[in-house]
Order: sequence, then structure tokens, then C-alpha cells
Amino acid sequence: MGAVILSKSYAPIALFLATPLAFFLTSCGSAPNQQGQTKTEPGVSAGPAPADVAQVGEAGGSGRHRHRNRKHGRGGDPSGPADPKLTNVTGNFDFYLLSLSWSPGFCATPAGQNDPGQCAPGRKFAFVLHGLWPQYEQTGWPEDCGTEPFDRTLAEKMLADMPSEKLIEHEWAKHGTCSGLSQKDYFDEADEAFQSIKIPTQYAELATALNVSPSEIRSQFVAANPKVGEEEFVIECSGNGRYLSEVHACLTKDLEGRACNREELSKECRSGSVLMRPVR
Repeated sequence: MGAVILSKSYAPIALFLATPLAFFLTSCGSAPNQQGQTKTEPGVSAGPAPADVAQVGEAGGSGRHRHRNRKHGRGGDPSGPADPKLTNVTGNFDFYLLSLSWSPGFCATPAGQNDPGQCAPGRKFAFVLHGLWPQYEQTGWPEDCGTEPFDRTLAEKMLADMPSEKLIEHEWAKHGTCSGLSQKDYFDEADEAFQSIKIPTQYAELATALNVSPSEIRSQFVAANPKVGEEEFVIECSGNGRYLSEVHACLTKDLEGRACNREELSKECRSGSVLMRPVR
């Protein structure tokens, strides 16, 4: 909402309007794990930028994040840093990794060809939500922190972000159980994080294959999300560096943008260019 400028002759009116206006405005958010394993997931694959973006939500750092009831499995502070002595304890992590999968890349793999929910003809997905993953600052991440069965009534809401019910169930079991949140709150948080990142317009409905450098993809995402800096995005590729697979964004527990840790930055795609398969 732009600023309102009034001449001096209207000063009394401006003073009269200032208080209610102010009230209105203020009322208006893969690296090896700790066991040295490689993270794998079902349902997804592994110049100045233009101002136009496909707006999904406010970029990280909007100040509108809804604080949810996060718990620590050992009674610690779920808002603070992880206790390095505890592994796979819910609520005990340092930051989130938001993973956006380039769906056409996944759908070109054997796994994608067996996933009609995401990859059947006419399922024209571009970037989709792979997951929101709790991470440790030093190395790795917690996983499988609980045994609470998946609540299938929550799947329908998430299908627009994450178009595979099998993936949604997997994400809760492996990552959501480590968030310290209830299932509903975890998926609400994942949706909020996904909506907070703006997808550059040219990638929203890519009609033809595109060869582009990983650095250009990162620059486009940074331009579309000015509150998220370059060290907060990591571009990942597959097929020995030939294809774009994912874009990762590092976020605080409050879903603010933050610099990725050294381990995540080391996974940046080193290819000179990658192929973005077209949206089908």
C-alpha cells in the first residue's frame, strides 16, 4: 500500500485520519544425514532478472508467519538451536530446507512414469513442493522422529502443492514427525513456506525446453524474492549435471530467509548449464 501525501492545508484532516489508518495497517510469512546416508524421496526427482513473477505469496520475511505450537521431544526449547547430543528427536533442529522439485524432470524418470497423480498426461506441473525438511546446522538432519500414523484427511489440501498422496504420507513420516508440530500444523507450515516463495514467471509454464545456467536460475529466484539472498537458494541437478532437478531455499523456523549452511551450499550444481524439460 503506497504512502499518502497531503499538503499542509489538509494537516488537521491528516491528523484525524492518521490513528484509524495506522490501526488498519497494523492489523493487516541433498546432503548426507547424520548417519552418512543419502537423502532419497519418492514422488519427486532428484543479467538482471525481469520484474515479472508468478506470485504465489509473500516472499520469506513478510512478517506474517503464524506461530504454531512447536514441542521438543525431550523438553528442550523448540525455538532454540538443536542440542547436538540428541538425534532424531522431534522439535530438535536448527532450520528448515524448503525443497521445490522441477516436476517435468521427475516425470521423465522411471519413478515419475509410475506416478500418475503427478505425471499423467495433462498434469501440467512446473515447480511443486517436495518437502519442508528440518535440518541440523553442522551436518545432516533428523528423520523418522515418531510413529504417529498419517492422517489421510489432510492429503487433499496438500495435493495442489505436492501432487502425490504417497509423497505427502512419506514426508510426514520422515520429516514432519521431526518438526515438533502436529500433522495439521506441519502441513500448514509447509504450505505457508511454499506459498512464500515466488516462482519466476518464465518458469511457471515453460512451453519449450530451456538450457540455462544454475547461476541464472538462482538470480531469477533472488530477483523474484528480494528478501531472500543468493546464499539462501541452492540449485540442484541430476543426470551428471545435465538436468535441473530441484531448487532449495533455506528458512528459519519462522520461515524467514537465511543463508544455507556449508553442507547445503556444497550441493550446488556445478554444471555450466542445465536442461529444464518443458511443462507437459
